[in-house]
Formats: sequence, C-alpha cells, structure tokens
Amino acid sequence: MAFHLRDNRPMTVRGQMVLTVGNDEGDLRGHDDRVLQAGLDYLQRLGGGTLQVLPGIFDMKNALYLHSGVTLRGSGEKTVLKKTPSVCVPLLKDSDWYEARVMVEDTTGFVPGCGIMLRSYDEKRLTGVVRATVTAIEGNILDLDKRLLKNFWLGDRATASTLFPILTANEGTNDVHVENIVLDGNRDNNEEINGNYSGAVFIQ
Repeated sequence: MAFHLRDNRPMTVRGQMVLTVGNDEGDLRGHDDRVLQAGLDYLQRLGGGTLQVLPGIFDMKNALYLHSGVTLRGSGEKTVLKKTPSVCVPLLKDSDWYEARVMVEDTTGFVPGCGIMLRSYDEKRLTGVVRATVTAIEGNILDLDKRLLKNFWLGDRATASTLFPILTANEGTNDVHVENIVLDGNRDNNEEINGNYSGAVFIQ
C-alpha cells in the first residue's frame, strides 16, 4: 500500500468547509446582507470555514457580523458589498433606558432587518449613540433587537438613521480573515458618520 506524507496528518485535525454564495449561483443565493450573514452564521456553527463570495453586488441593509475562525473571501473587484442609501428622521417621543421600541416621524426607508443608529446631541456635539437592528415595524414604531442603555430625548434632538458599518464584529471575535472584496460606502447617498461609533469596517 502506497503511503504519502500528507496521510500522516493527525486524525484529530479536521478540514473546514468552503461555502459559496452568489446572486444567482452557489450554495446560497441572494442579493443582500441576509444571505451573506446566513453563510457566516452557518460556518460559525460548524466551528469555522470559508465563505467564498462569488462575483456580484450585494445590497447592504445592515452590517455583516463576522465570526471567529471564519474567512470572508470575495472574487476581487467583481464582488461588491454596497451600502444602501441612508435616511435620517427625528424621534416623535422620548425613548428611555431599557425600552426596546422607538417612535419616529417617518418609517420610510426602514425595513425589518435593517441596521439603525440612534443619536442624540447637546449644544455642541454628539453625546449618545446606539447601533441596533430593526426587528419589526408597526405604524410609526420601530422595534429593536436590543434594549436601550441610553436616553434618547426630543430635547436632545434625537434621531434614527439607517447608518451602520459594512463589516463589524462583537467583542471577543478573533482569527478572522477578509480577502479580495470591495466595500462600497455609497458616499453620494449616505450621510457622514462619526468614526468613533462606526465606519466601513468597525471592530472594537
């Protein structure tokens, strides 16, 4: 029986999955952030792997949350993650600590699953920021995936915006690789954001 050096790899070391995602081809198919997030979450459950993103444009309605041990690999300049246009509206009602819903002037431009940034200001500067995800919309009410840990009051000019990073990660995430992919912030259709709280790639 022939024996090769590669056969000497310990049986305790496993190979990792390569999962393909594309607009109209691949293991997973879609045109926005949801299909990319589904692929990353699937690989996380398996302990890591590579999400190979095929050529195409993916409309980013929310941030893509990276996971430990997962590689996000595009196909070069033909793989584009493009931020959707932003909207910014005032709140219609004070929102307090621990509330998980906000009332806004107009919900046009917000959809379930989209990223949201709540901001408040004093006389001179930005004082409060919360990033979250909209889970449901009921009339002028936006439901959020997390409870607020800040006050957002009308007296502080509180607003809700569809602003978020294109790539981000929760604290404690490590061993992440991002390769051969274009991040398009769609600058002409998005307002400027404070780099202390967000950016094209935002990892703390």
